[in-house]
Amino acid sequence: MGTPNSIGDAVLVQSTTTGTGTYQLGPPLDGHFSLKDGGVPNGARVSYVVVDSLTTPTLREVVEGIYTEGTPGSLSRVSVKRSSTGAAINWPPGTRYIFLAPNVGNLPLLDTEGLLPLAYTRAGLTTLLTRATPIAIGNNTPAGLPWDNSVVDQLGMLTATPVTTLVLAEGGTYHIEAQAVFAANASGNRILQLAVGGDVWSMDQQQATGTQTFLRASVDLPGLGPGAAIQANVSQSSGGNLNIEAGPTTHISIRRVR
Repeated sequence: MGTPNSIGDAVLVQSTTTGTGTYQLGPPLDGHFSLKDGGVPNGARVSYVVVDSLTTPTLREVVEGIYTEGTPGSLSRVSVKRSSTGAAINWPPGTRYIFLAPNVGNLPLLDTEGLLPLAYTRAGLTTLLTRATPIAIGNNTPAGLPWDNSVVDQLGMLTATPVTTLVLAEGGTYHIEAQAVFAANASGNRILQLAVGGDVWSMDQQQATGTQTFLRASVDLPGLGPGAAIQANVSQSSGGNLNIEAGPTTHISIRRVR
């Protein structure tokens, strides 16, 4: 998950930093606070605005960065969200003014009933991963399914491409579902296991019929801790290699319930 942004009270400071690097912070304007005195902790991520004038600005920048206490303190430019030039402004000599303000990308809007939409809460965050290409599974050779395509990844699970073991960044209650579609073949069994924390919590097993075999396993698990490992394991006994099909039918879905 992303790092939360901090806010401060009545922060408005000067800076004479030039170029495109980290802002060195000067004193606050009369009636305002420095970031430290305004309640911003050292190392906090903040959203802020930089202008070249408080009355008639011609250059402005909306930024997210990290505040570092010091003499002087500083604000890094981790991400420039919007600016007069379309990029980090290469500031000429002069005084500019910095104040804290959330950027629009971090502001959830209430729905028509005055409620916070589910997507902005921890509950409802979802990851849905699929296979972009078929993958061959050896005869009687259990394997973890590697995922290489993100449909949605609000939980930040696809940390590499492909990734076989999905690791939760935050604890909570999760609904987990996996589906695997084996290519048509008339011989042997097909097995799908959903393992969490090294234990198998759900399994589907079917005898081959000569058509595609659809397997599905799902489980609801409360009290999972951060670092819990999730894996969809498959095996088959057709007598040779057998493909698991690509596309949306072969997928793993992880949704935080609370």
